[in-house]
Amino acid sequence: MIVTEEKKMTEEEYVLFLYKLRGFNQISQEIGQVRDDRSKWRDQRISERHRQWGFDCPATDIDFLLLEFSAGKAKALIEYKCEGAPISFKGNNAGMHSKSYSALCDLADKAAIPFFVTIYSDDFRFWTVIAYNDYAKFCLDGGIKF
Repeated sequence: MIVTEEKKMTEEEYVLFLYKLRGFNQISQEIGQVRDDRSKWRDQRISERHRQWGFDCPATDIDFLLLEFSAGKAKALIEYKCEGAPISFKGNNAGMHSKSYSALCDLADKAAIPFFVTIYSDDFRFWTVIAYNDYAKFCLDGGIKF
């Protein structure tokens, strides 16, 4: 089921949000101690930016979808979009690829993890997190404290 709710954040708030999804209460002091990108075929800018957030904030890229995880356990599915990029499904406005977001919601629901679409500003200063399932809505509604 697709449930949308959104929250605007600064980059620091967004990174803390990612850490809290993993059960950490603060951002790692080991920022910068991460592996280099081995494949070089991803959206390089967001890949490099995500790596700056630290060793305890890993993600796996599945096309434009990242599986956020900690200690080998899935924590969230997040689709990253640069501002101005089309969003496949938002609210009651079905887009060209709404079935793909429905499938991602179904996958996240079956895994009992949140599914978000995160829109980042071109300069990475602002982040809008959109909850697409009940697990994600719970996180934005106070299940994760900022």
